[in-house]
Amino acid sequence: MSGAVQSFSTAEVTPRSRVARWNEFGSETLSSLSVDPADADNFNARLSRSQIGNIGLGWIVTTAVTCIGGVGRVGAWSAPMGDAFVLNIQEEGTSSSQQLGREVTCRPGAALLIDATRPGRTSSSAPMNMTFLKVPAEQLLRLVPDPEAVCCVCLAGEEEKALAVSLLLSIKRAIALHPAGAWRDTYGPVLLDIVAVILGGAIEPADRSVKGADVRRKACAFIERSLDDPSLSVATIAEAIGTTARTLQRSFVEVGQTPRRYMVNRRLSVATERLRRSGEGTPSIASIAYSVGFNDLSYFIRSFRKKLGVSPREYRNGKFGRA
Repeated sequence: MSGAVQSFSTAEVTPRSRVARWNEFGSETLSSLSVDPADADNFNARLSRSQIGNIGLGWIVTTAVTCIGGVGRVGAWSAPMGDAFVLNIQEEGTSSSQQLGREVTCRPGAALLIDATRPGRTSSSAPMNMTFLKVPAEQLLRLVPDPEAVCCVCLAGEEEKALAVSLLLSIKRAIALHPAGAWRDTYGPVLLDIVAVILGGAIEPADRSVKGADVRRKACAFIERSLDDPSLSVATIAEAIGTTARTLQRSFVEVGQTPRRYMVNRRLSVATERLRRSGEGTPSIASIAYSVGFNDLSYFIRSFRKKLGVSPREYRNGKFGRA
């Protein structure tokens, strides 16, 4: 529902299940993560989120905790192409973050950009309150020429940035008070403008000749638009985004994948969603396979079983395997 707010609180589950359930909801919301509470027996946290246009807006209240982010596994929420950045706003308490060889401490009012595809760590020795924006990479790349140069850098102090942070927190409070409001169309562009102000002019772009993330992200965006093309290959992707096949391959090595494996996994993910939604009278398994670019039904079935542990037919019938 437009403007709806979804929430998860550890108070909703037994103490023994809190960490596991928090990791599950947090990973789907942000990126693959695991938390290590300072006091596991008294761990309490709440995460609320709302989709506003193309941006995910959320807020977290938690007791002292260390959060470790994984590599390349961005949560599906508010990341339609599987790639996103997270802009954190420290509201209460103090947190320390590490990413890309940088370490920074954020106090109330500070903003911090995190690359959701890269490993990182955020910790707090006391309760804290944080608001975040999850911005799809294709959106952020239009605003910031070199996002990696701005990641894990404390953005605070300037009057213009402080005003943008204050506006963001005001919007969050309004949505929290009236979660059923029609926020989606109203505040989507405003949130992007706020991101541009907070990140604007933070650091000069780095040498693009040594950056693989931009190549990888352009490739991922092209793959997403071309999933139904069975002729899609490393060579055609490289040509489409203006690079060489070798450079493209190298850019994916950084996140432990290959372009071909990424493409197959995305096709399987889309097919999985279509099978999950399907029922009587819906397209056949073969039709779904062909619609996402597989031109060999046997290969699709083998790949599906290898990834999910069940066949497409079993999955369609409710046996969800490792999904």
